[in-house]
Amino acid sequence: ILVGLAFWVGYRVVRGVLHRALGRTHRIDAGVEQLILRVVRIVFVAFAVVTVLSQLGIQVAPLIAGLGIAGLAIGFAAQDTVKNLIAGVTILLDRPFRVGDNIELQDTFGTVEEITLRSTRVRTLDNQIAILPNAKVIEEKILNHSMHRALRVVVPFGIAYKESPQEARETVLALTADDARLHPDYESQVVVTALNDSSVD
Repeated sequence: ILVGLAFWVGYRVVRGVLHRALGRTHRIDAGVEQLILRVVRIVFVAFAVVTVLSQLGIQVAPLIAGLGIAGLAIGFAAQDTVKNLIAGVTILLDRPFRVGDNIELQDTFGTVEEITLRSTRVRTLDNQIAILPNAKVIEEKILNHSMHRALRVVVPFGIAYKESPQEARETVLALTADDARLHPDYESQVVVTALNDSSVD
């Protein structure tokens, strides 16, 4: 009981110190912080169990060997889960996106709500939560719309063939002249993209 209590007190102290230290830096995401704290907890629990069992006179070496074999069997049986866990760690460390970023992934566009070790949760424009397995996330092309200062917005429209493309260009550019939402370093452009059967796009 005393050994277990000592490990519990030590874990609480280390967890508090790590939480304060990680909270002061802005380089570590909340997901990475949670991952570090979970690893520390698992390590403390594992050492506590082994130490308590040895104090009770139980042979720990055969138990560890048996757990290793069982863990290997479970690993083969849960390969998809293990792949998602490894992918989750990769996402948290590589940081292709963060919580709050607007991303486009697997034909899904929305805001990242949560990044767990198993999946990434994205809130779509129609307020639904898309749960994407991390193993699939790292294999797909990710478009992050929040990593740059400005986002290019394409607004397609068509005019009749009898109209002048130049006049249409001047009219539309005049609408954007005093728009404060537009970035001053990027000029608005109006270009012809297609000649359809009944319109000039």
